[in-house]
Amino acid sequence: MKIAISGLGRMGGQIARKLAENGHEVIANNRHREPIDEAVTHGTIAAYEKADVVKAFDGQPVVLWIMIPAEVIESELDVWLDILPTGSIIIDGGNSDYRGDKARADKVAAKGSTLLNYFQLGADVLDFVVDRSTVKQGYYTPGTHLPIYAPEKLLADMPDYVLLLTWNFASEILAQQSEYRRRGGRFVVPIPSVKVI
Repeated sequence: MKIAISGLGRMGGQIARKLAENGHEVIANNRHREPIDEAVTHGTIAAYEKADVVKAFDGQPVVLWIMIPAEVIESELDVWLDILPTGSIIIDGGNSDYRGDKARADKVAAKGSTLLNYFQLGADVLDFVVDRSTVKQGYYTPGTHLPIYAPEKLLADMPDYVLLLTWNFASEILAQQSEYRRRGGRFVVPIPSVKVI
């Protein structure tokens, strides 16, 4: 199994060590270098930046076990969601308040990979995916294997319609893509009900 552990305190460090010692490929990430260096002595792979975690999975969905304090889980989760490939699995193993679990689950589930895979929307329907995250660009979506480009590809190719997978950020994305829309491009927003904008 290949898994990333972010947060190498007492619990996270021990989990990373035990997994690595038992033959699993463990990517070790922490906000400070020293715990990562310590984990490497036990057979883990160093990931000094979050982007290094994503790179270690070579464009595939990441299995990420977050072992961080409750007071930073929300902000850290937002950062991870911006860079993780769709289809990634996040395990919140820290001390976060259980009353926020549903909100965090909704936030994570709002990513578009589930929609693509459930409806089997692949290259026969869609030409490519665009994403502002430079960590994702140059790779492929998991399952559907669509190439991921920078958003400028929309203006270069001017597709008639774009399926908006991150519908929870529709307002922000529509504002960012005002030039594409001005040139006649339209967005299909699938959730909560289908509409063309």
